Amino acid sequence: MGYKQVDKNVQLETGENAPKHEKVTVSLTEEQKAEAKAVFDGADKDKSGHLNKEELMHALKDKMGKKLSEKMLERMVDAQMQLGDTNDDGQIDLDEFYTLWGKLQQQAAGPTPGAPKGFALPPMM
Repeated sequence: MGYKQVDKNVQLETGENAPKHEKVTVSLTEEQKAEAKAVFDGADKDKSGHLNKEELMHALKDKMGKKLSEKMLERMVDAQMQLGDTNDDGQIDLDEFYTLWGKLQQQAAGPTPGAPKGFALPPMM
């Protein structure tokens, strides 16, 4: 059992006791890619071509702020950064965002097959 340091205040459990999830392959239509790019560009306040944790937090807060407590929103952003940042550079680039967006769209469409009964994440964007 180990922990991955997400930032100075957050450590996520890794190893055999970490929460398990199935690897999901995502493909987006051109329309979905255009929608994802518009959300990405709107969230990329410094126009760096990457979303840092704060930019992702603001994007999600704009979309879900009234539905989640501040602590839940922080946890969701930490989880999305860990899952979405596949090259471990601490940021989400557009290609990583496409994958993240596709997974979020799948979650919004309904529960994941094999997920525990009653388990569903709220749509994030």
